[in-house]
Amino acid sequence: MALAYMGRGSGLGLGKELSGNPYGTAVARSCWQELVSCNLQRTFTRQFRPNLSATNAIQSEIFLSDEAAAGDAEFEAVYNSPAFGNVLFAALGAGATTGSGPYTHAITTGTAATVPAFTLEFLRGTGTAEVFEGMKCSSLTLSQSAGDIMRVRTSWIGQTSGGRTSGGTPSYTASAAPILHSQAGSLSWNSLTFAKISSFDVTIDNSLERRQYLGSAQTTEPDFSGFRSITCNLGLHWDVDSFHSGLIAGTSSTASLVFTGAGNNRFTTTMYNAVVFECADPITTAGVVTQTVTLRARDGSGNNGVAFQLINDVAGGSYVW
Repeated sequence: MALAYMGRGSGLGLGKELSGNPYGTAVARSCWQELVSCNLQRTFTRQFRPNLSATNAIQSEIFLSDEAAAGDAEFEAVYNSPAFGNVLFAALGAGATTGSGPYTHAITTGTAATVPAFTLEFLRGTGTAEVFEGMKCSSLTLSQSAGDIMRVRTSWIGQTSGGRTSGGTPSYTASAAPILHSQAGSLSWNSLTFAKISSFDVTIDNSLERRQYLGSAQTTEPDFSGFRSITCNLGLHWDVDSFHSGLIAGTSSTASLVFTGAGNNRFTTTMYNAVVFECADPITTAGVVTQTVTLRARDGSGNNGVAFQLINDVAGGSYVW
């Protein structure tokens, strides 16, 4: 009897699909990332035909209504992993590199154009692999909590996959430098600094939707169904009422947090025109009171909601923008 497949060895390969080709044209995977978890899969919706004919009062004939590809993938944020920068680009849609070593990679929301499509190869542990086509990042969350590595949680929707097959050969980042909680600086907002942050997460929700059309069971290129939302949730040790005051006043200001690793490694998240939507600090213990704050970024004054800056020793040619 064959041994059951194991999850160890799982990885994700990424390649940006070429804009000159039809949507959903698979490309080679140019970079790889080790996975924490992943549930990408191809799904099929089959329905019974609506006619009233039946034998023994049981319907028998079905048809394919649609097929789709979707799922979530989580991995570690790593300063010098091209996959990290490429996934940020997949969520926002614009990227540029300057410098000659160290290199500064700026990833922004750019224009109102839709986000790019990617080919994703999911290495399913010790089992088989699956190559997904026309995949777009519908949402991305960067999550950092005390005592942990920064996590990258992504959701994807796309067209289809080529089915289960033998996996490719991944090439992961050598001497990987994960972004650690201990490398965080103080959060800045409204000309103030907040040093006692216990948790920090930023979510970009692209509000993408599939677009079904006559002639195919698969979607054409997904596009925005509404407005993007950019949200930052904070947990901090309550020692000042600045966020509460900002909630009352409706204060709008840039929020920024920098992580500084060894050597030239640096990662900055900047949320523009950030307004406090919620601020709560209930007292339920005799000990330290935790305050939770929700900030929402906005467009305006030439700044498009959110931007990431990744500084490292990786040349721009390793990225897909």
